[in-house]
Amino acid sequence: MSREVFTTCNGLAVNCVLYQESGLINLWGAGVYYDGTTCWQVNSSGEITGTVAFACLNWSNTETGGAVGEMKIYVNSTNVITASTVTNGTYTLYQGDTIYVTIELLSACGSPNDAGTVETQSNRGTLVDTDCFVASTGTLTTPTYTVVAGDVGTTITLDALANCDATC
Repeated sequence: MSREVFTTCNGLAVNCVLYQESGLINLWGAGVYYDGTTCWQVNSSGEITGTVAFACLNWSNTETGGAVGEMKIYVNSTNVITASTVTNGTYTLYQGDTIYVTIELLSACGSPNDAGTVETQSNRGTLVDTDCFVASTGTLTTPTYTVVAGDVGTTITLDALANCDATC
């Protein structure tokens, strides 16, 4: 998951040094920083050394209108993320990895908003899907997407939503 970062650079790029606070005292540290567009590789000196050699999955889970749902992200058929609250994060994917998502509406939506919609939105069309359950529970499972060479160094977005409304 990304958090606020501080730097003296005008826009992030290779060789920029990242800090944890506006006073520019504490270095960011080794790891990955996601700025909303790019996943940057950062060394132990807080310096950006390049983009990552993998795809960065930026995911979120949202529940609105009283919906109670659970999102599960599967990579290579293994459940790697389970979210049953409003939350978000990042996950590392490699070329050849397969990914799919399930969203389960855990309890039926009540009147007058008894239509429970579950949906996924993504910048990878295969992972975009929607379903509706009227006065009942149910599970949506997306088709499987395979991470390709062109995904390496980029960000795959995945947003899951469970919502109760008057209609589907």
